Amino acid sequence: MASNVQYQDTNIGSLEAKNAGGTIGYSPPGAIGALPLADQVALVISNVVGFLTVIASLAFIFYALIGSINWISAQGDPQKAQKAGQMITQAIIGITLTATAFSITYVLGKILGIPYLDPAETINNFIY
Repeated sequence: MASNVQYQDTNIGSLEAKNAGGTIGYSPPGAIGALPLADQVALVISNVVGFLTVIASLAFIFYALIGSINWISAQGDPQKAQKAGQMITQAIIGITLTATAFSITYVLGKILGIPYLDPAETINNFIY
């Protein structure tokens, strides 16, 4: 039982609620220019990393599928089967590196003392 709930989060793509009769739901992303510079850069980096992750996942699916088809169509030819096996192995290595990139970056950031995973904090540290 919520009574007179009234809050609004101004982050991009946030959940906002208003009083009775108002809207409750996901608010569309606002203008990027309304954010501070560090947050703008962090948002762009986040979007680029997300996009590259999707591309890497699609590349894995494509190479694994093509490698599998080549393996099946090798019909006992050892060179074709070896080439197809290498393609599948390379696809698995690529998706493994993509999946572990976040952890590797986190560990390197901790070792070097640089918060790679929070670009807004890094930019603010350089500016101020």
